[in-house]
Amino acid sequence: MEKKKKRRNPAKAPSSQPYDEKIYTNEWQYNAMTFNAARVKAAPEVTGIIDRLFPQIIEKIEQLGKLSKAQINKKNSRIKFTCKVILFNLYLGWLQNMPVKYSRNSNDYIKNTRYRKLHFTYSQVVPSVDAFIALGLIYNRPGKYFPDRKNGCLQSRMWATEKLSKLIFDAIGNLAYQVEAEDKREVIILRDSAKNIVDYKDTIRTRKYRKNLHYYNEFISKQFVQVHAEGAQEVSLGSLKKKLLPNFLQANATLTDFQSDIPNNHQKSSSTRGKISSGTVPYAIVPEEQYQARTSIVKYSTSITNRHPLLQPYFNGLCKNPTYYSLERDLKRTTPLYKLSEDNVIKLSHFRTIVLDHMLAHRGDDNFIYEKRPLQKFGISQLDFVIENKNLYRVFNKKRFNLGGRFYGALHTNLPKELRADILINDEPTVELDYSAHHVRIPYHLAKTEYVEDPYRAVCKDQSDDKERKMMKHIFLMVENTRSRVGAIFAIKENAKPWYKDYIGSLDYEDISAVLDRIEEEHSLISNCFYKEMGRKYQFIDSEIAEAILLRMTKSGIPCLPVHDSFIVPEQHQDGLYQAMMEEYQRSLGFIPVVTQE
Repeated sequence: MEKKKKRRNPAKAPSSQPYDEKIYTNEWQYNAMTFNAARVKAAPEVTGIIDRLFPQIIEKIEQLGKLSKAQINKKNSRIKFTCKVILFNLYLGWLQNMPVKYSRNSNDYIKNTRYRKLHFTYSQVVPSVDAFIALGLIYNRPGKYFPDRKNGCLQSRMWATEKLSKLIFDAIGNLAYQVEAEDKREVIILRDSAKNIVDYKDTIRTRKYRKNLHYYNEFISKQFVQVHAEGAQEVSLGSLKKKLLPNFLQANATLTDFQSDIPNNHQKSSSTRGKISSGTVPYAIVPEEQYQARTSIVKYSTSITNRHPLLQPYFNGLCKNPTYYSLERDLKRTTPLYKLSEDNVIKLSHFRTIVLDHMLAHRGDDNFIYEKRPLQKFGISQLDFVIENKNLYRVFNKKRFNLGGRFYGALHTNLPKELRADILINDEPTVELDYSAHHVRIPYHLAKTEYVEDPYRAVCKDQSDDKERKMMKHIFLMVENTRSRVGAIFAIKENAKPWYKDYIGSLDYEDISAVLDRIEEEHSLISNCFYKEMGRKYQFIDSEIAEAILLRMTKSGIPCLPVHDSFIVPEQHQDGLYQAMMEEYQRSLGFIPVVTQE
Protein backbone atom coordinates (compact mmCIF):
# COMPACT_ATOMS: atom_id res chain seq x y z
CA MET A 1 0.00 0.00 0.00
CA GLU A 2 1.37 3.37 -1.02
CA LYS A 3 2.24 5.58 1.91
CA LYS A 4 0.29 8.82 1.89
CA LYS A 5 2.50 11.90 1.99
CA LYS A 6 2.02 14.29 4.85
CA ARG A 7 0.72 17.65 3.70
CA ARG A 8 2.61 20.50 5.29
CA ASN A 9 1.19 23.92 5.93
CA PRO A 10 2.48 26.72 3.69
CA ALA A 11 5.23 28.88 5.15
CA LYS A 12 4.09 32.21 6.48
CA ALA A 13 5.38 35.20 4.54
CA PRO A 14 6.63 38.45 6.08
CA SER A 15 4.05 41.21 6.28
CA SER A 16 3.56 42.85 2.91
CA GLN A 17 3.00 46.55 2.39
CA PRO A 18 -0.71 47.41 2.49
CA TYR A 19 -2.35 47.74 -0.91
CA ASP A 20 -5.55 49.32 -2.16
CA GLU A 21 -8.18 46.58 -2.33
CA LYS A 22 -10.37 48.78 -4.53
CA ILE A 23 -7.68 48.54 -7.17
CA TYR A 24 -6.30 45.08 -6.43
CA THR A 25 -9.69 43.41 -6.23
CA ASN A 26 -10.34 39.72 -5.57
CA GLU A 27 -11.35 39.42 -9.23
CA TRP A 28 -8.02 40.87 -10.34
CA GLN A 29 -6.06 38.61 -7.98
CA TYR A 30 -7.99 35.51 -8.97
CA ASN A 31 -7.05 35.83 -12.65
CA ALA A 32 -3.35 35.40 -11.99
CA MET A 33 -0.46 34.23 -14.12
CA THR A 34 1.18 30.99 -12.97
CA PHE A 35 4.77 31.19 -11.75
CA ASN A 36 6.99 29.34 -14.22
CA ALA A 37 10.46 28.39 -13.03
CA ALA A 38 11.53 27.64 -16.59
CA ARG A 39 11.49 31.34 -17.52
CA VAL A 40 15.24 31.77 -17.53
CA LYS A 41 16.09 34.02 -20.50
CA ALA A 42 15.49 37.74 -20.80
CA ALA A 43 17.07 40.89 -22.17
CA PRO A 44 20.15 42.16 -20.30
CA GLU A 45 18.15 45.31 -19.44
CA VAL A 46 15.81 43.15 -17.33
CA THR A 47 18.55 40.92 -15.94
CA GLY A 48 20.54 43.94 -14.86
CA ILE A 49 17.86 44.90 -12.33
CA ILE A 50 18.68 41.83 -10.25
CA ASP A 51 22.40 42.46 -10.58
CA ARG A 52 21.85 45.78 -8.80
CA LEU A 53 19.41 44.38 -6.22
CA PHE A 54 21.15 41.12 -5.35
CA PRO A 55 23.45 42.37 -2.54
CA GLN A 56 20.39 43.79 -0.75
CA ILE A 57 18.45 40.55 -1.28
CA ILE A 58 21.24 38.38 0.16
CA GLU A 59 21.56 40.69 3.16
CA LYS A 60 17.80 40.59 3.74
CA ILE A 61 17.65 36.78 3.48
CA GLU A 62 20.31 36.59 6.20
CA GLN A 63 18.49 39.14 8.38
CA LEU A 64 15.24 37.20 8.09
CA GLY A 65 17.04 34.08 9.29
CA LYS A 66 15.69 32.02 6.42
CA LEU A 67 19.15 30.60 5.64
CA SER A 68 22.42 30.52 7.55
CA LYS A 69 25.46 32.40 6.27
CA ALA A 70 27.07 29.08 5.35
CA GLN A 71 24.00 28.05 3.35
CA ILE A 72 23.88 31.43 1.63
CA ASN A 73 27.55 31.24 0.63
CA LYS A 74 27.05 27.72 -0.68
CA LYS A 75 23.92 28.58 -2.65
CA ASN A 76 24.77 32.14 -3.60
CA SER A 77 24.83 31.68 -7.37
CA ARG A 78 21.73 29.49 -7.32
CA ILE A 79 19.80 32.03 -5.24
CA LYS A 80 20.77 34.78 -7.67
CA PHE A 81 19.48 32.66 -10.54
CA THR A 82 16.27 32.08 -8.56
CA CYS A 83 15.86 35.82 -8.00
CA LYS A 84 16.23 36.46 -11.72
CA VAL A 85 13.47 33.98 -12.51
CA ILE A 86 11.23 35.56 -9.86
CA LEU A 87 11.85 38.96 -11.43
CA PHE A 88 11.17 37.62 -14.94
CA ASN A 89 7.79 36.30 -13.76
CA LEU A 90 6.96 39.58 -12.00
CA TYR A 91 7.96 41.50 -15.13
CA LEU A 92 5.68 39.39 -17.34
CA GLY A 93 2.83 39.94 -14.90
CA TRP A 94 3.60 43.66 -14.85
CA LEU A 95 3.46 43.83 -18.64
CA GLN A 96 0.05 42.12 -18.66
CA ASN A 97 -1.34 43.87 -15.58
CA MET A 98 -1.66 40.54 -13.75
CA PRO A 99 -0.47 39.14 -10.41
CA VAL A 100 1.67 35.99 -10.27
CA LYS A 101 0.48 32.96 -8.32
CA TYR A 102 3.08 30.81 -6.60
CA SER A 103 3.23 28.15 -3.89
CA ARG A 104 4.58 28.48 -0.38
CA ASN A 105 4.05 24.78 0.32
CA SER A 106 7.16 22.60 0.32
CA ASN A 107 5.20 19.68 -1.17
CA ASP A 108 5.01 21.59 -4.45
CA TYR A 109 8.80 21.62 -4.70
CA ILE A 110 9.29 17.93 -5.36
CA LYS A 111 12.68 16.56 -6.31
CA ASN A 112 13.58 13.68 -8.58
CA THR A 113 10.39 13.47 -10.61
CA ARG A 114 10.23 13.35 -14.38
CA TYR A 115 8.54 16.76 -14.45
CA ARG A 116 10.60 18.73 -11.93
CA LYS A 117 7.54 20.95 -11.33
CA LEU A 118 9.88 23.70 -10.16
CA HIS A 119 13.54 23.87 -11.12
CA PHE A 120 14.40 25.25 -7.70
CA THR A 121 14.16 23.97 -4.17
CA TYR A 122 11.78 25.32 -1.57
CA SER A 123 14.74 26.77 0.37
CA GLN A 124 15.71 28.86 -2.66
CA VAL A 125 12.35 30.20 -3.83
CA VAL A 126 10.50 31.09 -0.61
CA PRO A 127 13.39 32.92 1.16
CA SER A 128 14.02 34.87 -2.04
CA VAL A 129 10.36 35.88 -2.34
CA ASP A 130 10.36 36.87 1.35
CA ALA A 131 13.39 39.10 0.73
CA PHE A 132 11.54 40.78 -2.15
CA ILE A 133 8.60 41.38 0.21
CA ALA A 134 10.76 42.71 3.05
CA LEU A 135 12.54 45.10 0.67
CA GLY A 136 9.19 46.52 -0.43
CA LEU A 137 9.58 45.27 -3.99
CA ILE A 138 6.43 43.17 -4.16
CA TYR A 139 2.97 43.01 -2.66
CA ASN A 140 2.09 39.56 -1.34
CA ARG A 141 -1.37 38.14 -0.81
CA PRO A 142 -1.40 34.88 1.21
CA GLY A 143 -3.27 31.97 -0.30
CA LYS A 144 -7.01 32.43 -0.05
CA TYR A 145 -10.07 30.34 -0.87
CA PHE A 146 -12.77 31.95 -3.01
CA PRO A 147 -15.99 29.98 -2.33
CA ASP A 148 -17.79 31.53 -5.31
CA ARG A 149 -15.21 30.16 -7.72
CA LYS A 150 -15.36 26.80 -9.43
CA ASN A 151 -11.83 25.75 -8.49
CA GLY A 152 -11.34 28.10 -5.53
CA CYS A 153 -7.96 29.76 -5.16
CA LEU A 154 -5.42 28.59 -2.65
CA GLN A 155 -2.02 29.75 -3.85
CA SER A 156 -0.37 33.02 -2.84
CA ARG A 157 -0.20 36.02 -5.15
CA MET A 158 2.65 38.47 -5.69
CA TRP A 159 2.98 41.54 -7.88
CA ALA A 160 5.28 44.56 -8.29
CA THR A 161 5.07 47.49 -5.91
CA GLU A 162 5.64 51.08 -7.03
CA LYS A 163 9.26 50.71 -5.90
CA LEU A 164 9.94 47.80 -8.23
CA SER A 165 7.95 49.51 -11.00
CA LYS A 166 10.27 52.52 -10.71
CA LEU A 167 13.33 50.27 -10.98
CA ILE A 168 11.87 48.75 -14.14
CA PHE A 169 11.10 52.19 -15.58
CA ASP A 170 14.58 53.46 -14.77
CA ALA A 171 16.09 50.48 -16.57
CA ILE A 172 13.88 50.02 -19.61
CA GLY A 173 11.02 52.50 -19.58
CA ASN A 174 7.81 50.72 -20.56
CA LEU A 175 9.32 48.51 -23.24
CA ALA A 176 7.87 45.07 -23.79
CA TYR A 177 10.82 42.68 -23.84
CA GLN A 178 10.25 38.96 -24.24
CA VAL A 179 11.00 36.44 -21.49
CA GLU A 180 11.82 32.98 -22.77
CA ALA A 181 11.38 29.61 -21.08
CA GLU A 182 13.51 26.52 -21.39
CA ASP A 183 11.80 23.74 -23.33
CA LYS A 184 12.94 20.67 -21.40
CA ARG A 185 9.51 19.43 -20.37
CA GLU A 186 8.33 15.86 -20.31
CA VAL A 187 6.13 15.28 -23.38
CA ILE A 188 3.98 12.52 -21.86
CA ILE A 189 2.05 13.94 -18.92
CA LEU A 190 -0.25 12.11 -16.52
CA ARG A 191 -2.79 13.88 -14.32
CA ASP A 192 -5.03 12.69 -11.50
CA SER A 193 -8.76 13.41 -11.07
CA ALA A 194 -7.96 16.84 -9.60
CA LYS A 195 -5.80 17.62 -12.68
CA ASN A 196 -2.58 17.53 -10.65
CA ILE A 197 0.47 16.18 -12.45
CA VAL A 198 1.50 12.77 -11.09
CA ASP A 199 4.60 10.67 -11.65
CA TYR A 200 4.48 7.25 -13.31
CA LYS A 201 6.68 4.33 -14.31
CA ASP A 202 7.50 4.07 -17.98
CA THR A 203 6.05 1.18 -19.94
CA ILE A 204 6.35 0.00 -23.53
CA ARG A 205 3.33 2.18 -24.33
CA THR A 206 4.64 5.40 -22.74
CA ARG A 207 8.05 4.95 -24.37
CA LYS A 208 6.35 4.51 -27.73
CA TYR A 209 4.23 7.65 -27.22
CA ARG A 210 7.34 9.64 -26.27
CA LYS A 211 9.38 8.34 -29.21
CA ASN A 212 6.59 9.22 -31.66
CA LEU A 213 6.22 12.73 -30.23
CA HIS A 214 9.94 13.43 -30.37
CA TYR A 215 9.94 12.25 -33.99
CA TYR A 216 7.10 14.64 -34.84
CA ASN A 217 8.47 17.55 -32.80
CA GLU A 218 11.89 17.30 -34.41
CA PHE A 219 10.31 17.49 -37.87
CA ILE A 220 7.77 20.25 -37.19
CA SER A 221 10.31 22.47 -35.39
CA LYS A 222 12.16 22.86 -38.71
CA GLN A 223 9.08 24.19 -40.53
CA PHE A 224 8.36 27.91 -40.90
CA VAL A 225 4.87 28.65 -39.55
CA GLN A 226 3.45 32.15 -39.51
CA VAL A 227 0.14 34.02 -39.34
CA HIS A 228 -0.78 36.85 -41.70
CA ALA A 229 -3.99 38.65 -40.63
CA GLU A 230 -5.47 41.69 -42.35
CA GLY A 231 -7.50 44.36 -40.59
CA ALA A 232 -10.79 42.85 -41.80
CA GLN A 233 -10.15 39.61 -39.90
CA GLU A 234 -12.53 39.26 -36.98
CA VAL A 235 -11.26 38.32 -33.53
CA SER A 236 -12.31 39.18 -29.99
CA LEU A 237 -10.43 41.57 -27.74
CA GLY A 238 -10.36 38.82 -25.10
CA SER A 239 -8.45 36.58 -27.50
CA LEU A 240 -5.91 39.30 -28.19
CA LYS A 241 -5.36 39.79 -24.45
CA LYS A 242 -5.46 36.17 -23.25
CA LYS A 243 -4.13 34.22 -26.22
CA LEU A 244 -1.86 36.45 -28.29
CA LEU A 245 -0.28 38.97 -25.90
CA PRO A 246 1.04 36.36 -23.39
CA ASN A 247 2.50 34.25 -26.19
CA PHE A 248 4.23 37.25 -27.75
CA LEU A 249 5.72 38.23 -24.38
CA GLN A 250 6.82 34.67 -23.61
CA ALA A 251 8.56 34.25 -26.99
CA ASN A 252 6.14 31.57 -28.20
CA ALA A 253 5.62 33.85 -31.20
CA THR A 254 7.43 36.83 -32.69
CA LEU A 255 5.50 39.81 -33.98
CA THR A 256 7.05 40.56 -37.38
CA ASP A 257 4.76 43.11 -39.03
CA PHE A 258 2.31 45.25 -37.14
CA GLN A 259 0.45 48.18 -38.65
CA SER A 260 -1.96 50.41 -36.78
CA ASP A 261 -4.17 53.35 -37.64
CA ILE A 262 -3.98 54.80 -34.12
CA PRO A 263 -2.61 58.32 -34.64
CA ASN A 264 0.24 60.05 -32.88
CA ASN A 265 2.73 62.76 -33.75
CA HIS A 266 5.77 60.55 -34.20
CA GLN A 267 6.77 58.62 -37.32
CA LYS A 268 9.24 55.78 -37.55
CA SER A 269 12.08 56.28 -40.02
CA SER A 270 11.20 54.94 -43.43
CA SER A 271 14.64 53.37 -43.70
CA THR A 272 13.91 50.95 -40.87
CA ARG A 273 13.19 47.40 -41.92
CA GLY A 274 9.64 46.21 -41.22
CA LYS A 275 7.51 49.25 -41.92
CA ILE A 276 5.01 50.55 -39.41
CA SER A 277 2.28 52.79 -40.74
CA SER A 278 2.69 56.55 -40.39
CA GLY A 279 2.14 57.72 -36.85
CA THR A 280 2.20 54.35 -35.10
CA VAL A 281 5.16 54.55 -32.72
CA PRO A 282 3.87 53.43 -29.31
CA TYR A 283 4.02 55.54 -26.18
CA ALA A 284 4.35 54.75 -22.51
CA ILE A 285 3.99 56.59 -19.21
CA VAL A 286 7.13 57.84 -17.44
CA PRO A 287 7.83 60.67 -14.98
CA GLU A 288 7.88 63.97 -16.83
CA GLU A 289 10.85 65.25 -14.86
CA GLN A 290 12.89 62.24 -16.00
CA TYR A 291 12.55 63.35 -19.60
CA GLN A 292 12.14 67.11 -19.25
CA ALA A 293 15.38 67.72 -21.16
CA ARG A 294 14.13 65.76 -24.14
CA THR A 295 12.57 67.56 -27.07
CA SER A 296 9.46 66.72 -29.10
CA ILE A 297 7.64 65.28 -26.10
CA VAL A 298 4.03 64.81 -27.11
CA LYS A 299 0.79 64.47 -25.19
CA TYR A 300 -1.51 61.68 -26.29
CA SER A 301 -4.72 62.58 -24.52
CA THR A 302 -6.81 59.85 -26.15
CA SER A 303 -4.93 57.08 -24.36
CA ILE A 304 -6.43 55.90 -21.10
CA THR A 305 -3.36 54.04 -19.81
CA ASN A 306 -2.62 56.78 -17.26
CA ARG A 307 -6.26 57.18 -16.19
CA HIS A 308 -7.55 53.71 -15.52
CA PRO A 309 -7.51 52.67 -11.84
CA LEU A 310 -6.03 49.23 -12.51
CA LEU A 311 -2.82 50.74 -13.84
CA GLN A 312 -2.55 53.47 -11.22
CA PRO A 313 -0.66 51.28 -8.72
CA TYR A 314 2.23 51.01 -11.14
CA PHE A 315 2.57 54.78 -11.32
CA ASN A 316 1.44 56.08 -7.91
CA GLY A 317 4.34 57.93 -6.32
CA LEU A 318 6.23 57.54 -9.58
CA CYS A 319 4.50 59.80 -12.05
CA LYS A 320 3.20 63.05 -10.63
CA ASN A 321 2.73 64.39 -14.15
CA PRO A 322 2.62 61.43 -16.55
CA THR A 323 3.91 62.22 -20.00
CA TYR A 324 4.06 60.02 -23.06
CA TYR A 325 7.38 59.64 -24.76
CA SER A 326 8.52 57.73 -27.81
CA LEU A 327 9.64 54.14 -27.28
CA GLU A 328 11.86 54.62 -30.31
CA ARG A 329 13.76 57.34 -28.47
CA ASP A 330 13.89 55.21 -25.34
CA LEU A 331 15.41 52.33 -27.28
CA LYS A 332 18.35 54.54 -28.22
CA ARG A 333 19.37 54.81 -24.58
CA THR A 334 19.31 51.05 -23.94
CA THR A 335 21.66 48.24 -24.93
CA PRO A 336 20.55 45.73 -27.60
CA LEU A 337 17.80 43.33 -26.67
CA TYR A 338 18.63 39.73 -25.80
CA LYS A 339 16.77 38.38 -28.83
CA LEU A 340 14.45 40.84 -30.54
CA SER A 341 15.51 43.65 -32.82
CA GLU A 342 14.61 47.24 -31.96
CA ASP A 343 11.91 47.13 -34.61
CA ASN A 344 10.35 44.02 -33.03
CA VAL A 345 10.42 45.60 -29.58
CA ILE A 346 8.57 48.68 -30.86
CA LYS A 347 5.91 46.55 -32.54
CA LEU A 348 5.41 44.36 -29.48
CA SER A 349 5.27 47.38 -27.17
CA HIS A 350 2.73 49.10 -29.41
CA PHE A 351 0.56 45.99 -29.65
CA ARG A 352 0.60 45.62 -25.86
CA THR A 353 -0.40 49.26 -25.35
CA ILE A 354 -3.32 49.01 -27.77
CA VAL A 355 -4.66 45.78 -26.25
CA LEU A 356 -4.37 46.94 -22.62
CA ASP A 357 -5.91 50.32 -23.41
CA HIS A 358 -8.96 48.65 -24.96
CA MET A 359 -9.21 46.09 -22.13
CA LEU A 360 -9.13 48.80 -19.50
CA ALA A 361 -11.56 51.01 -21.39
CA HIS A 362 -14.10 48.17 -21.53
CA ARG A 363 -13.37 46.52 -18.19
CA GLY A 364 -16.46 44.66 -16.99
CA ASP A 365 -18.13 44.77 -20.41
CA ASP A 366 -17.88 41.09 -21.35
CA ASN A 367 -20.09 41.59 -24.39
CA PHE A 368 -17.54 43.97 -25.89
CA ILE A 369 -14.48 42.00 -24.76
CA TYR A 370 -15.60 38.63 -26.13
CA GLU A 371 -17.57 39.73 -29.19
CA LYS A 372 -15.67 39.15 -32.41
CA ARG A 373 -15.03 42.25 -34.46
CA PRO A 374 -12.57 43.28 -37.21
CA LEU A 375 -9.03 44.03 -36.07
CA GLN A 376 -9.55 47.46 -37.61
CA LYS A 377 -11.98 48.24 -34.80
CA PHE A 378 -9.01 48.05 -32.43
CA GLY A 379 -6.91 50.24 -34.72
CA ILE A 380 -4.99 47.28 -36.17
CA SER A 381 -4.73 47.12 -39.96
CA GLN A 382 -2.23 44.25 -40.15
CA LEU A 383 -0.99 41.62 -37.72
CA ASP A 384 1.78 39.23 -38.78
CA PHE A 385 3.70 36.91 -36.49
CA VAL A 386 5.90 33.82 -36.63
CA ILE A 387 4.97 30.85 -34.44
CA GLU A 388 8.11 29.84 -32.55
CA ASN A 389 6.60 27.21 -30.24
CA LYS A 390 5.45 24.33 -32.45
CA ASN A 391 6.28 21.37 -30.18
CA LEU A 392 3.52 19.20 -28.73
CA TYR A 393 3.02 17.15 -25.59
CA ARG A 394 0.23 14.71 -24.63
CA VAL A 395 -1.88 14.81 -21.48
CA PHE A 396 -3.55 11.70 -20.06
CA ASN A 397 -6.14 11.87 -17.30
CA LYS A 398 -7.26 10.22 -14.08
CA LYS A 399 -3.95 8.33 -13.73
CA ARG A 400 -4.81 6.19 -16.75
CA PHE A 401 -3.16 6.00 -20.13
CA ASN A 402 -6.44 5.13 -21.83
CA LEU A 403 -8.21 8.37 -20.89
CA GLY A 404 -7.49 11.67 -22.60
CA GLY A 405 -4.17 11.72 -24.41
CA ARG A 406 -4.84 14.81 -26.51
CA PHE A 407 -2.06 17.00 -27.90
CA TYR A 408 -1.28 20.41 -26.39
CA GLY A 409 1.59 22.86 -26.07
CA ALA A 410 2.11 24.30 -29.55
CA LEU A 411 0.84 27.84 -30.00
CA HIS A 412 -1.45 26.95 -32.89
CA THR A 413 -3.55 24.74 -30.59
CA ASN A 414 -4.50 27.86 -28.61
CA LEU A 415 -4.97 30.32 -31.45
CA PRO A 416 -8.38 31.90 -31.99
CA LYS A 417 -10.18 29.79 -34.58
CA GLU A 418 -10.45 32.74 -36.96
CA LEU A 419 -6.67 33.28 -37.01
CA ARG A 420 -6.01 29.63 -37.83
CA ALA A 421 -7.37 30.37 -41.31
CA ASP A 422 -4.51 32.88 -41.72
CA ILE A 423 -1.74 30.36 -40.99
CA LEU A 424 0.99 29.95 -43.61
CA ILE A 425 3.32 26.94 -43.56
CA ASN A 426 6.61 27.49 -45.38
CA ASP A 427 5.00 30.54 -47.02
CA GLU A 428 2.12 28.47 -48.42
CA PRO A 429 -1.58 29.04 -47.61
CA THR A 430 -3.15 26.26 -45.58
CA VAL A 431 -6.38 24.34 -45.26
CA GLU A 432 -7.96 22.89 -42.10
CA LEU A 433 -9.97 19.65 -42.24
CA ASP A 434 -12.15 18.63 -39.33
CA TYR A 435 -13.91 15.49 -38.10
CA SER A 436 -17.48 16.79 -37.86
CA ALA A 437 -19.30 16.14 -34.56
CA HIS A 438 -16.49 13.76 -33.60
CA HIS A 439 -17.59 13.01 -30.03
CA VAL A 440 -21.16 12.19 -31.00
CA ARG A 441 -20.30 9.97 -33.95
CA ILE A 442 -17.71 8.00 -31.95
CA PRO A 443 -20.29 6.51 -29.51
CA TYR A 444 -22.58 5.68 -32.45
CA HIS A 445 -19.74 3.88 -34.20
CA LEU A 446 -18.71 2.11 -31.01
CA ALA A 447 -22.31 0.87 -30.89
CA LYS A 448 -21.87 -0.38 -34.50
CA THR A 449 -24.40 2.14 -35.81
CA GLU A 450 -23.97 4.47 -38.79
CA TYR A 451 -24.82 8.14 -38.28
CA VAL A 452 -24.21 10.70 -41.02
CA GLU A 453 -26.54 13.59 -40.08
CA ASP A 454 -25.47 16.60 -38.04
CA PRO A 455 -26.24 15.44 -34.46
CA TYR A 456 -26.27 18.99 -33.09
CA ARG A 457 -28.71 20.43 -35.63
CA ALA A 458 -30.94 17.39 -35.11
CA VAL A 459 -31.83 18.66 -31.61
CA CYS A 460 -32.19 22.34 -32.56
CA LYS A 461 -35.64 23.89 -32.77
CA ASP A 462 -34.41 25.77 -35.84
CA GLN A 463 -31.95 23.52 -37.65
CA SER A 464 -30.72 26.39 -39.81
CA ASP A 465 -29.67 28.47 -36.79
CA ASP A 466 -25.86 28.27 -36.46
CA LYS A 467 -25.91 29.96 -33.06
CA GLU A 468 -28.30 27.37 -31.61
CA ARG A 469 -26.12 24.61 -33.07
CA LYS A 470 -23.10 26.12 -31.29
CA MET A 471 -25.01 26.04 -28.00
CA MET A 472 -26.05 22.42 -28.51
CA LYS A 473 -22.45 21.42 -29.16
CA HIS A 474 -21.47 23.02 -25.86
CA ILE A 475 -24.29 21.22 -24.04
CA PHE A 476 -23.25 17.87 -25.51
CA LEU A 477 -19.79 18.32 -24.00
CA MET A 478 -21.30 18.62 -20.53
CA VAL A 479 -23.64 15.67 -21.12
CA GLU A 480 -20.60 13.52 -21.94
CA ASN A 481 -18.36 14.81 -19.15
CA THR A 482 -20.62 14.74 -16.06
CA ARG A 483 -21.56 11.91 -13.74
CA SER A 484 -25.31 12.48 -13.58
CA ARG A 485 -28.18 14.26 -15.26
CA VAL A 486 -28.47 16.64 -12.33
CA GLY A 487 -24.74 17.34 -12.57
CA ALA A 488 -25.13 18.11 -16.28
CA ILE A 489 -27.98 20.54 -15.59
CA PHE A 490 -25.94 22.46 -13.01
CA ALA A 491 -22.87 22.44 -15.31
CA ILE A 492 -24.95 23.85 -18.18
CA LYS A 493 -26.40 26.56 -15.94
CA GLU A 494 -22.99 27.49 -14.56
CA ASN A 495 -21.27 27.62 -17.96
CA ALA A 496 -24.12 29.08 -20.01
CA LYS A 497 -23.42 32.13 -22.16
CA PRO A 498 -25.82 35.07 -21.65
CA TRP A 499 -27.37 34.52 -25.08
CA TYR A 500 -28.37 30.93 -24.20
CA LYS A 501 -31.49 32.48 -22.67
CA ASP A 502 -32.70 33.16 -26.21
CA TYR A 503 -33.08 29.38 -26.59
CA ILE A 504 -33.48 27.99 -23.05
CA GLY A 505 -35.70 30.58 -21.41
CA SER A 506 -34.69 31.45 -17.88
CA LEU A 507 -32.04 28.68 -17.68
CA ASP A 508 -33.79 27.15 -14.67
CA TYR A 509 -33.87 23.42 -13.89
CA GLU A 510 -37.04 22.72 -15.89
CA ASP A 511 -35.91 24.62 -19.00
CA ILE A 512 -32.53 22.87 -19.15
CA SER A 513 -34.13 19.52 -18.38
CA ALA A 514 -36.43 19.98 -21.38
CA VAL A 515 -33.41 20.45 -23.65
CA LEU A 516 -31.84 17.26 -22.25
CA ASP A 517 -35.11 15.43 -22.94
CA ARG A 518 -34.84 16.40 -26.60
CA ILE A 519 -31.23 15.21 -26.77
CA GLU A 520 -32.01 11.88 -25.09
CA GLU A 521 -34.98 11.29 -27.37
CA GLU A 522 -33.17 12.17 -30.60
CA HIS A 523 -30.07 10.17 -29.65
CA SER A 524 -31.72 7.31 -27.76
CA LEU A 525 -29.35 4.76 -29.32
CA ILE A 526 -26.41 6.24 -27.41
CA SER A 527 -28.24 7.74 -24.43
CA ASN A 528 -26.86 4.96 -22.23
CA CYS A 529 -23.44 6.69 -22.65
CA PHE A 530 -24.68 10.03 -21.31
CA TYR A 531 -23.82 11.29 -17.79
CA LYS A 532 -21.03 8.70 -17.37
CA GLU A 533 -17.95 10.88 -17.90
CA MET A 534 -17.24 9.20 -21.21
CA GLY A 535 -15.64 12.31 -22.74
CA ARG A 536 -12.11 11.28 -21.70
CA LYS A 537 -12.58 7.88 -23.31
CA TYR A 538 -13.62 9.51 -26.58
CA GLN A 539 -10.65 11.86 -26.31
CA PHE A 540 -8.32 8.86 -26.06
CA ILE A 541 -9.81 7.36 -29.21
CA ASP A 542 -9.50 10.61 -31.17
CA SER A 543 -5.96 11.17 -29.85
CA GLU A 544 -4.86 7.73 -31.08
CA ILE A 545 -6.31 8.54 -34.51
CA ALA A 546 -4.57 11.93 -34.42
CA GLU A 547 -1.22 10.32 -33.58
CA ALA A 548 -1.56 7.92 -36.51
CA ILE A 549 -2.34 10.83 -38.86
CA LEU A 550 0.59 12.92 -37.61
CA LEU A 551 3.05 10.04 -38.01
CA ARG A 552 1.74 9.27 -41.46
CA MET A 553 2.04 12.89 -42.63
CA THR A 554 5.47 13.32 -41.03
CA LYS A 555 6.84 10.22 -42.73
CA SER A 556 5.61 11.70 -46.02
CA GLY A 557 7.43 14.96 -45.27
CA ILE A 558 4.17 16.93 -44.98
CA PRO A 559 3.97 19.44 -42.09
CA CYS A 560 0.69 18.95 -40.24
CA LEU A 561 -0.62 20.96 -37.27
CA PRO A 562 -3.23 19.18 -35.11
CA VAL A 563 -5.98 20.97 -33.19
CA HIS A 564 -7.56 18.00 -31.39
CA ASP A 565 -9.92 16.62 -34.05
CA SER A 566 -8.88 18.91 -36.92
CA PHE A 567 -5.64 19.19 -38.88
CA ILE A 568 -3.92 22.00 -40.80
CA VAL A 569 -1.68 21.37 -43.82
CA PRO A 570 -0.47 23.36 -46.83
CA GLU A 571 -3.26 23.57 -49.43
CA GLN A 572 -1.39 21.39 -51.92
CA HIS A 573 -1.59 18.48 -49.45
CA GLN A 574 -5.34 18.70 -48.77
CA ASP A 575 -6.12 15.47 -50.66
CA GLY A 576 -3.38 13.57 -48.84
CA LEU A 577 -4.67 14.75 -45.46
CA TYR A 578 -8.26 13.86 -46.37
CA GLN A 579 -7.22 10.35 -47.35
CA ALA A 580 -5.22 9.90 -44.15
CA MET A 581 -8.13 11.09 -41.97
CA MET A 582 -10.60 8.78 -43.70
CA GLU A 583 -8.37 5.69 -43.59
CA GLU A 584 -7.09 6.09 -40.01
CA TYR A 585 -10.61 6.61 -38.68
CA GLN A 586 -11.89 3.54 -40.55
CA ARG A 587 -8.94 1.52 -39.28
CA SER A 588 -9.79 2.49 -35.69
CA LEU A 589 -13.62 2.37 -35.65
CA GLY A 590 -14.65 0.58 -38.84
CA PHE A 591 -16.92 3.36 -40.14
CA ILE A 592 -16.58 6.20 -42.64
CA PRO A 593 -16.28 9.54 -40.82
CA VAL A 594 -17.67 12.90 -41.88
CA VAL A 595 -14.74 15.17 -42.74
CA THR A 596 -15.41 18.85 -43.48
CA GLN A 597 -13.31 21.89 -44.29
CA GLU A 598 -13.18 24.59 -41.62
